[in-house]
Amino acid sequence: MFTVLVTAHLIMTEIIHAGWVKKITMRHLPEGHPRDFVKLGRPSAIVSVALVVVGMAFVVYKGDRIKGIDFSGGDEVTLQYGEQLDVAQIRHVADAKPDRGSHPDLHQRGQRRP
Repeated sequence: MFTVLVTAHLIMTEIIHAGWVKKITMRHLPEGHPRDFVKLGRPSAIVSVALVVVGMAFVVYKGDRIKGIDFSGGDEVTLQYGEQLDVAQIRHVADAKPDRGSHPDLHQRGQRRP
């Protein structure tokens, strides 16, 4: 954003110094199209509050499921196997502590498997 502002300022400075632009005025609303912005204040506020309430209700409805792996911490691994695996055995291996060497299939990073 800062780069865009600096670049636009430099370009406008060069255009003005070159004499291509003599006068810069504020853009006016087209004539014959009156706009009553105060009249739209209440409906706009109601719509804004409704959107906030719907957003908060969605967060409450989703609960912890609203956060992906990026915000919940940890790692997620997806594996595919050609045969059906026993879930109890997978949980047993996953729950074992690798630092105690409680399961022969687990090894710490950097160590070679026997």
